[in-house]
Amino acid sequence: MYTRRAVREDQKERRRREIVDVAWRLFRERRYAEITVSEVAGEAGLAKGTVYLYFETKEELFLSALERQLVAWFEYLDGRLREMRDDCDIPEVVGLLCGSLGKRPALVRALAIMHGVLEQNVGFGAAMRFKQTLLSRLTRTGSLLEVCLPLLGAGDGVRFLLRAHALIVGLWQLAHPAPSSRRALEEPGMEGFRVDFASEFPETMRALLRGMQRESKEKRA
Repeated sequence: MYTRRAVREDQKERRRREIVDVAWRLFRERRYAEITVSEVAGEAGLAKGTVYLYFETKEELFLSALERQLVAWFEYLDGRLREMRDDCDIPEVVGLLCGSLGKRPALVRALAIMHGVLEQNVGFGAAMRFKQTLLSRLTRTGSLLEVCLPLLGAGDGVRFLLRAHALIVGLWQLAHPAPSSRRALEEPGMEGFRVDFASEFPETMRALLRGMQRESKEKRA
């Protein structure tokens, strides 16, 4: 009986991964609001009700998809940071973070809607699992950042990553306004409101690290 249950659980986990993979593929192609659970189910060859056996809401499904992508991204960062160790500076770290995110545009989009959309309609259990995974990854990568950048004190690595996320949310929304606002920004005199995420994000990240460097020096003084 135990063997049969183990096989069944393994099959369920495989199906869960397949659903998440389909959801992420669709998210890479289109905006979150345009994707339905029915579409995900159809692409996965399942009935809509079957998807809800694994994920209570659309938000929980895409939060799970985001979690898998974040884990993969943090794994990549950790490997690169271990190679760099303590022989790097602010431009190198910013280049690593921004360059890796530049190759993952769908991840940036998902991070930008994480708090405002994906976490808004999930149960406590799903939210807790996501936060525990995120905390574990932030702590590990934050510690490696502190080794690479001695200017960061204990705990500063996690704070930097959280602040970087806040920058992603804010800058992405500024760079991608609603259609009516986008038209308004095309009018003469509105140039100051136009934000290019690709150029603004790394510049703001460098400023953030320089600011944290000054804070660290002041604390040690």
